[in-house]
Amino acid sequence: MHSPRSLDTQVSLRSVLILVLTLFIAMPILAAAASTSTDVVGDDGAPMVRVPAGEFLMGTDAGEHEDEKPLHRVSLSAFLIDTYEVTVARYAKFLEAEDHDPPFLWAQAKAGDHKDRPVIGVDWYEASAYCRWAHKRLPREAEWEKAARGTDGRIYPWGNTAPTPAHAQYGDRTGKGYGSLARVGTHVAGKSPYGVHDLAGNAWEWVADRYEATYYQSHEAHDPKGPSTGPLRVVRGGSWNSDASILRAANRSGYLPSAKRGDFGFRCARDVSP
Repeated sequence: MHSPRSLDTQVSLRSVLILVLTLFIAMPILAAAASTSTDVVGDDGAPMVRVPAGEFLMGTDAGEHEDEKPLHRVSLSAFLIDTYEVTVARYAKFLEAEDHDPPFLWAQAKAGDHKDRPVIGVDWYEASAYCRWAHKRLPREAEWEKAARGTDGRIYPWGNTAPTPAHAQYGDRTGKGYGSLARVGTHVAGKSPYGVHDLAGNAWEWVADRYEATYYQSHEAHDPKGPSTGPLRVVRGGSWNSDASILRAANRSGYLPSAKRGDFGFRCARDVSP
């Protein structure tokens, strides 16, 4: 028969072993969570996510959209990206601080309870100006796609399952303007592997790069910055009026940078300090 003291010792040793094993299993999970922390806040007060350096799969070999081909590996330096699209409330602070004309549909934005919805009606120049004011920049196209799909080549930010209304704001063919937008962060089920929200649907997002349909065929393998010339700029992610097929993370389109539309918004990014 074991004495009470020896039983206590066995229980203590068992507890220590369980604790050590638990910490061993949890360490990779904790490290991954730390690498994508949303504790970073930009100068505009917007929370940001850190996307770690490394390779990811960009583009696709499937489907009929030739500008998305081929599927290829791209290596990126670490960067920060806004957790949410820039909202009406944050853009209002920019207009108050800068001598800048309000964007298309701004009267509509101010007339209702839209402060937590993404600002729309901004052209590429206005989006760039906001990011500079916040000491940030527009994300590069490759950064946007990595933030959306992670490193496993998934089709959508949330995985490979088809979109549903729980994932994104899309498919609204009768709406118009701010009344068709969801408040940022509403579709939690649609967030990306890094915890970035609304990268599919709600509002198309301007990125920094110029658009070229054949760019992927001769792309840079490390930190690509897009074509050096061309009249169009890239928009990503689809919007409230997009079909489900447009919400794929590889989908891309190009518009004149002066385009002001009721389904165009943006978010900002920032380099990670060495």
